[in-house]
Amino acid sequence: MRRPVGVAEAPRREPARALHLTRRGRIVVLLVLVAVAGLVFSLGRVSAGAAPGGSRPGASTTVRPGESLWSVAQRIAPQSDPRDVVGALLELNHLSEDAGLRPGQVLLLPR
Repeated sequence: MRRPVGVAEAPRREPARALHLTRRGRIVVLLVLVAVAGLVFSLGRVSAGAAPGGSRPGASTTVRPGESLWSVAQRIAPQSDPRDVVGALLELNHLSEDAGLRPGQVLLLPR
């Protein structure tokens, strides 16, 4: 069968092949995904720590010589009832009611 003169034949395309990764390629893809997940996790923690408010989760204070839970509660939240703040300090720091504080001890602060 003859083609008409001046008509070009379209080039034939090969069918697309499925993507094939080598072992090294799979390792690189896995490492990139782990790095991205770590970055997202880190950014989430940083943004959660930057929440507005007086004392945010993650805020802490250091016990001064001679301080008790009551005096720490009055110092960190003078406008609040110290009984509520002491209760929150005990719960947040996993302390018992008869636990004595040591100078230099770090206490996590309630919200």
